[in-house]
Amino acid sequence: MIVHQGFSRALIKQKEIKMMTLQYSQRLVAILGLIFAIGCSDTESDDSTVEVGGKADGVWDSGSDSTALPCDDGSSGALVTPTIYKGEITTKAQLESARGCTEIRGSIIITGGFDSSAPDLMEIRHIRFPNLERVHSEIWISSLSNLTSIEMPKLQTAGSLSIGDLNGLRHFDLPVLTTVREWIGVRHNNNLVFITLPKLAKVGDMIEIRNNPILENISLPSLTNVEQELLILDNDALMSCDLGVYTSTECPSLSDTPSDDSTAALMCDDGSSGASVTPTIYKGDVTTKAQLESARGCTEIQGIISLDGNFDSSAANLMEIRHVHFPNLEQVHGGEISIFLLSNVTSIEMPKLQTAGTLSIGYLNKLRHFDFPVLTTVRAWMSVRHNNSLVLIAFPKLAKVGDMIEIRENSILENISLPSLTEVDHEFLIWDNDALMSCDLGVYTSTQCP
Repeated sequence: MIVHQGFSRALIKQKEIKMMTLQYSQRLVAILGLIFAIGCSDTESDDSTVEVGGKADGVWDSGSDSTALPCDDGSSGALVTPTIYKGEITTKAQLESARGCTEIRGSIIITGGFDSSAPDLMEIRHIRFPNLERVHSEIWISSLSNLTSIEMPKLQTAGSLSIGDLNGLRHFDLPVLTTVREWIGVRHNNNLVFITLPKLAKVGDMIEIRNNPILENISLPSLTNVEQELLILDNDALMSCDLGVYTSTECPSLSDTPSDDSTAALMCDDGSSGASVTPTIYKGDVTTKAQLESARGCTEIQGIISLDGNFDSSAANLMEIRHVHFPNLEQVHGGEISIFLLSNVTSIEMPKLQTAGTLSIGYLNKLRHFDFPVLTTVRAWMSVRHNNSLVLIAFPKLAKVGDMIEIRENSILENISLPSLTEVDHEFLIWDNDALMSCDLGVYTSTQCP
């Protein structure tokens, strides 16, 4: 890899010009496709799956990945599920038509920057392809003022990936993307706090992450091969950076990098001898910032996690916490996980946690993201309430809650996704989430979604 400390303006400009040229060409192809009825012209008749998701002003699936989603193969006009989309995706109608496909033999170019004549692009709030595994050419999404999330949970390969000038974007999810044949650009996204591509290993040309003003964390832990440049610059709030094998050479110098996101060995104090080992069991409760740092690398906590600004006003350092991250934690034996009234917490991540007694996340006004991808069981109750910056609540593997679920008064919450849920023993309360537009509660979707 060629290392450049400065900003390669000429190279970036060349790529942007290339993308602009492609954009105009693909608009022409799309128009001709409509004239000759080659592309997808009947997608508006499939409003049923849009309406189940709760709103028809973006790209919505039915609220469940198991529901059949339409996919026009681009040749016969027939809708099949799922299959291949042959052609470019540059309009909202094409986006809706292709949303259930497993493969796109063309590009996804959805940008308001070059199509002011298509105001319906500005209506899009979510871009979601639940089945998509491969895009043969570009993915370019930019200048959409209302877009808040991008989700492609099964995408493995793409030609290039550009996400930029999306002032409302708070979340994008590409959890199994492994290879980008050309380049990745993530820039000028004013509400993006995290960039996480956990499986990304190879990029054929370059990676550019720049000018995301509140970006705090970059996590590309599997990265092993970038053929040309790797540019990380002008992300003023950046505090944590993991670029796989390039971490030591290409991450910017960060004076305020939180220790819990370090790529070095994570320490775990067993709470009795004071000895640090990696990783093991923490014996005791986690209620202070010092205990949080001590326990961060543990696989088990034989106690509770209770980080609550309400009951410890004398512990001002709790208010310094911005990330709660337990990368190895699988079990909390004491049961309770409670994170409350911490004014600066923006993220909570427990990527390996499988079971908990209770889970309470509330009054975290800056919380934008939490990640519990393999949590399957909460033995008692779960509550997510009064989080004023939270747009998405997702527990993809959660199957059983022993007592109740309460999700309420999250003022800008738009999407609740609990697709694996099969058992809640008592109450189910979802109310006063004024912006809610999409709801998937597994077997409870039809009865409990507002």
